[in-house]
Amino acid sequence: MEYWDLFDENEKPLGKTHLRGTPLPAGAYHRVVCVWLLDRDGRFLMSRRSEKKAGAHLWERSGGSVLAGESPEEGARREVKEELGIDLSDKKLHFLRTRCREQYGCFCYDFLCIIDKNVKIALQKEEVEDARFMTLPEIEEIASRRELLANAYNFRSALEFFEKIKDTPDET
Repeated sequence: MEYWDLFDENEKPLGKTHLRGTPLPAGAYHRVVCVWLLDRDGRFLMSRRSEKKAGAHLWERSGGSVLAGESPEEGARREVKEELGIDLSDKKLHFLRTRCREQYGCFCYDFLCIIDKNVKIALQKEEVEDARFMTLPEIEEIASRRELLANAYNFRSALEFFEKIKDTPDET
């Protein structure tokens, strides 16, 4: 069973947890993370959702819900490890932004992390059926075919941020 911490519309903790899969109480939000994984060439590591998940076979970036007691950064590292088998414990996570996604009842924390292009990937088959590095034009192409879970614009803004930090050390 997975539990989430609950927050109000100003992201103030409510002091309550919530069981995943049950309706959120009115006015309550939880936290999710989105992790943009890029190699030094500016290619995104994309994952393709398993047929067992909503949005089956669509491409996306890594991410998921932050568990009760976790910080958004801890949740980001855990999600990438679970889904792709990539340990980010020694990697710097660059915070991009927080967005309130009212329609989903969540605050979404976006992080960017630079990883080695030869990183070893171990897919969690229940959630991910494939993963590979893609350029922005490739992502825009799959978006045009409606095979992308997110908006391609978000990838452009992440790539712009990457250009500013690509020469910085990638370790914590």
